[in-house]
Amino acid sequence: MARLRDKKNKTALNSDDIKLNNKTNYDAEMHQSFVDYNVQNETILSDENHQNIDNEINLNSSEDDLLENSQTINAIPLSNKGEKKKNGGKNSKKKNTSEKSNASENEEEQNALTNEDYKKIEELMQNPGLYEKSSQQSSETIEEDDSSVVDVALQELSKDGNKNFRLSKKTAKRHDSSNIKKSAKPKKVVKKSFKQRMKTLGVLIVLGVFTGSGLGVWYFNSVLRPNVNYDDYIISDYVVTANEVLESTFGISTNQENWLEDIRTAPQYEQYKDYTPLNLSPAQNFILAEYNATLANTFHAVGNGKVETIATQSVYSEKNYDGNRYTFESISKGLMPIAICSAMNKGANTVELYSGSDIQPDDAVWGEPEVYSDDEYTELAGSTPDAIQPYIISDKTILSQTEVIYDEETGYYSFTVELDPVTSVLRYARQVQQTSGLSRPPEFDSVTQTITIDGDWNIISLDIRETYSVVVMGVPADCVGTLTTYYYFNVDDVVLPV
Repeated sequence: MARLRDKKNKTALNSDDIKLNNKTNYDAEMHQSFVDYNVQNETILSDENHQNIDNEINLNSSEDDLLENSQTINAIPLSNKGEKKKNGGKNSKKKNTSEKSNASENEEEQNALTNEDYKKIEELMQNPGLYEKSSQQSSETIEEDDSSVVDVALQELSKDGNKNFRLSKKTAKRHDSSNIKKSAKPKKVVKKSFKQRMKTLGVLIVLGVFTGSGLGVWYFNSVLRPNVNYDDYIISDYVVTANEVLESTFGISTNQENWLEDIRTAPQYEQYKDYTPLNLSPAQNFILAEYNATLANTFHAVGNGKVETIATQSVYSEKNYDGNRYTFESISKGLMPIAICSAMNKGANTVELYSGSDIQPDDAVWGEPEVYSDDEYTELAGSTPDAIQPYIISDKTILSQTEVIYDEETGYYSFTVELDPVTSVLRYARQVQQTSGLSRPPEFDSVTQTITIDGDWNIISLDIRETYSVVVMGVPADCVGTLTTYYYFNVDDVVLPV
């Protein structure tokens, strides 16, 4: 009895060995077929799906699965299973040459069939509509969900008489997830308007500038960093004095307050007595006219204009000299109303600076002044209130010029000069910074002036047009400024604002 029992146990173990051996061969061949298919057809299955399939076949299969798979193998001619059963464990340990040849041929057949089958599965996974069309024609209804695609593929393979593969629904669902996502309803994309995007960019830029973030550093270096440093220039290098013009033109060696009377009447200047502005260059004419203005007993100059930028600013300026005191008013009304007034007594070395309130287009209420030395104020505003105008105009700063034109109706002479946008504004840039409340001087692109004088070299008007850029609260802005100023000399009853 003991021998019979041992014999039965041994037979059972041999049977289990056969089953496990069959399962092992099947698994190995399945895995090899799967790998070959991936290499030949560039399968879209990820490495994770490979691992899932291997794990589910090799690790998660229970004994029932092994039995079921061994039954499935009966329908697949992977190897000579009947011969294995006949020869028992002996054939599992040693194979003859014919069995190896048969196994190799069966393996090639299996691979071929596997490739075809996987192609069908792949096609059905990527195009579930193919099965829907087929199922409608055969009046078969199949539930359409994420996991049904593999079931459909298996049923189709069964109908065609091909091998029946047990592919995990879980793995197949992962495999098809990319296609399911692609076929899902696309998200609605709302495009922002240009205004909204610029508004967002503006907020980010301002935040970046004031927080020192990377965006702020980039913005400062690429947009806000000044291209011009006016301190690198020496003003005296571009200024030509009236004394130089008088000496080079008429041979007068020193500035003389009565220079015009001399060339009109003095015998030594008889050759120049008929000279008019037509005989001089635009630069010479302006320098002499500016010098004459400083010799006047009184003067009054009024300018009106505007600056067109983000919002239009009106500009009003007024210069006065009553014989004892100089004043200069600058009032800008608009998005940023600003009013200042500077004053100094003749021959003094101090300047008073007033700030205005209750600002009107051409007037303001002036408060208590701050007092500066003339050097401090020149550093702040570029020039003191006794200056006739803040630009540097000479043959060293003029880029181009027109001929001097005489108007017979008015008796005036006029000419237009295009000035260097850097060297001509070495003083004026500081004035714009002060009068506009800017954190740094503007950068000019162009400056053009049309100057009108009379036959005695008195300034009648200055018509100025300039383009420049400024930075206000961290935001750059392009500006176009125009200002026309009329001058009146030796007038009575000059009214000073302060």
